[in-house]
Amino acid sequence: MMKRAILATASVVAMLAAATPAAAQEMKAEVIHWWTSGGESAAVKVFADQFAKAGGTWVDSAVAGGVNARTAAINRTVGGNPPTAMQFNTGKQFDELVEAGMLADVDALAAEGKWKSSTNWSRPACWPTSTLWRPRASGKR
Repeated sequence: MMKRAILATASVVAMLAAATPAAAQEMKAEVIHWWTSGGESAAVKVFADQFAKAGGTWVDSAVAGGVNARTAAINRTVGGNPPTAMQFNTGKQFDELVEAGMLADVDALAAEGKWKSSTNWSRPACWPTSTLWRPRASGKR
């Protein structure tokens, strides 16, 4: 479970770093997550530090407890003030956000950056190739 969470968070960080051209605008990301214990906080700090090293500003919005964090993220999203990224498990709530068109589709960005190519060195280094081949929303692959 922790390994999947780490991969998911790494994916979010990589997507954030690749999604915003640094020259076009400041890279600033508010990230809602529930990694609040000592070890989890240390892991998030690694991601935040890497994002900062790439020139971004990480706004950490840690919320204790997965249910509480998901609720905060959903309320913000539905209310029109979504975070840049959020830790989320797939399931009914996630599917409803996708169906309502409230989550960004990064397929075009991934195709442009050739993220599926294990030999493409411009692919975000912390994005594990194995996560790119998992089924995504709406059955798109």
